[in-house]
Amino acid sequence: PLTTSEEIAGEVSTLFDKRIAPLRADISNSGHSLSEIITMASIIQNEAKGESDASVISGILWKRIDRGIPLQVDVSKYTYSHKGLPPEPISNPGLVSIKASINPEDSPYLYYLHDKGGMVHFARTYGEHKANIDRYLR
Repeated sequence: PLTTSEEIAGEVSTLFDKRIAPLRADISNSGHSLSEIITMASIIQNEAKGESDASVISGILWKRIDRGIPLQVDVSKYTYSHKGLPPEPISNPGLVSIKASINPEDSPYLYYLHDKGGMVHFARTYGEHKANIDRYLR
């Protein structure tokens, strides 16, 4: 017998719940809803190049939201014209990105970019960020 789309959706939902279950307490303590955590994680999934920079990028993005600064991430045009998170996830995040969304790393940075080789470069100020753009992207 063929599997219906409803059955597939049910299996995906069950798997999601199973993987998220150990993180529920941390999500509750994060100050963000599950929807916000998953939406942020979907951005981190596309912005971070790995576990090493995911938490720092998470911290930068949450800090930008707290300060009322648009996220301005290339993976979502919405984030250039609106403040805050997009209304829904932009991709399917993995556990590394979900954990980074729940546990952002505090840093002095407010900006970041990836150079043509994929290395991340952080900046504290917009001036430093502009210098990184000139240095690494032009």
